[in-house]
Formats: sequence, C-alpha cells, structure tokens
Amino acid sequence: MFSLAKRIIFRAEQAQIRDKVVSDAYKALDSHVSKIKALNSSKPWIKESEKDEVLAYISKTRDWLDEKVAKLKEQKKTDDPIVTTDAIEGKINTLKNKFATLKATPKPKSEKVISQWEILEV
Repeated sequence: MFSLAKRIIFRAEQAQIRDKVVSDAYKALDSHVSKIKALNSSKPWIKESEKDEVLAYISKTRDWLDEKVAKLKEQKKTDDPIVTTDAIEGKINTLKNKFATLKATPKPKSEKVISQWEILEV
C-alpha cells in the first residue's frame, strides 16, 4: 500500500512539473544552436566537425524529446510516466557539458615565424 501511494505521488509530481521542464528543454536546445552558430565568429578555430558533433547531439535529443512528449500525451494519467523529468534534465545537462567542452577549446598557438635576418644573426 505504501508503495502504491509513493507511485501516485510521484506521478502527480511529474505531471505538475513536466510541462515546465519540457519547455525549458526545448529552449535550451534552441539556445545552444544559436550559441554554436555564434562560435563561428567568436572562436573560428573550432573545427566544424566538433561543432557538428554537438549539433547532431542536439538534433538527436530533440527527436528523442519529441517522441517522448508525443507518447506522454497518449498515456493515461494513472500510468507511470514514460520519461521522467530527471531523464530530460539529464539530457540537457549532457548537452551543456558538451557545449562547455566545445567552447573551452583553446586557440591554437601559432608557430613563430623566423625571418631570414634572424637566421643570419645566429
């Protein structure tokens, strides 16, 4: 009986906060696409392949979220949720970590160009 009460409370809590978490997740996905595009001008040394990797994760996460939201709409309110808000937040946190790693890519050091006069002086 105690387990049943916990499950009912859990479903109610999830239903109460789910809309905000899903909305915030979509906003975060859109925001990170914009941030990656901004890196083209602010950090042009970051490879396109690295940016594409994060953009692919965003696309994959958006598809996953769209699928889960569609299934949640079809689901009975008395069933345990197909996806929890913790799982959604976990995907967004992974995205934030991937973006932070991408953004932290250091500018490559340029090799010092030695002029012919410096060579002669040696």
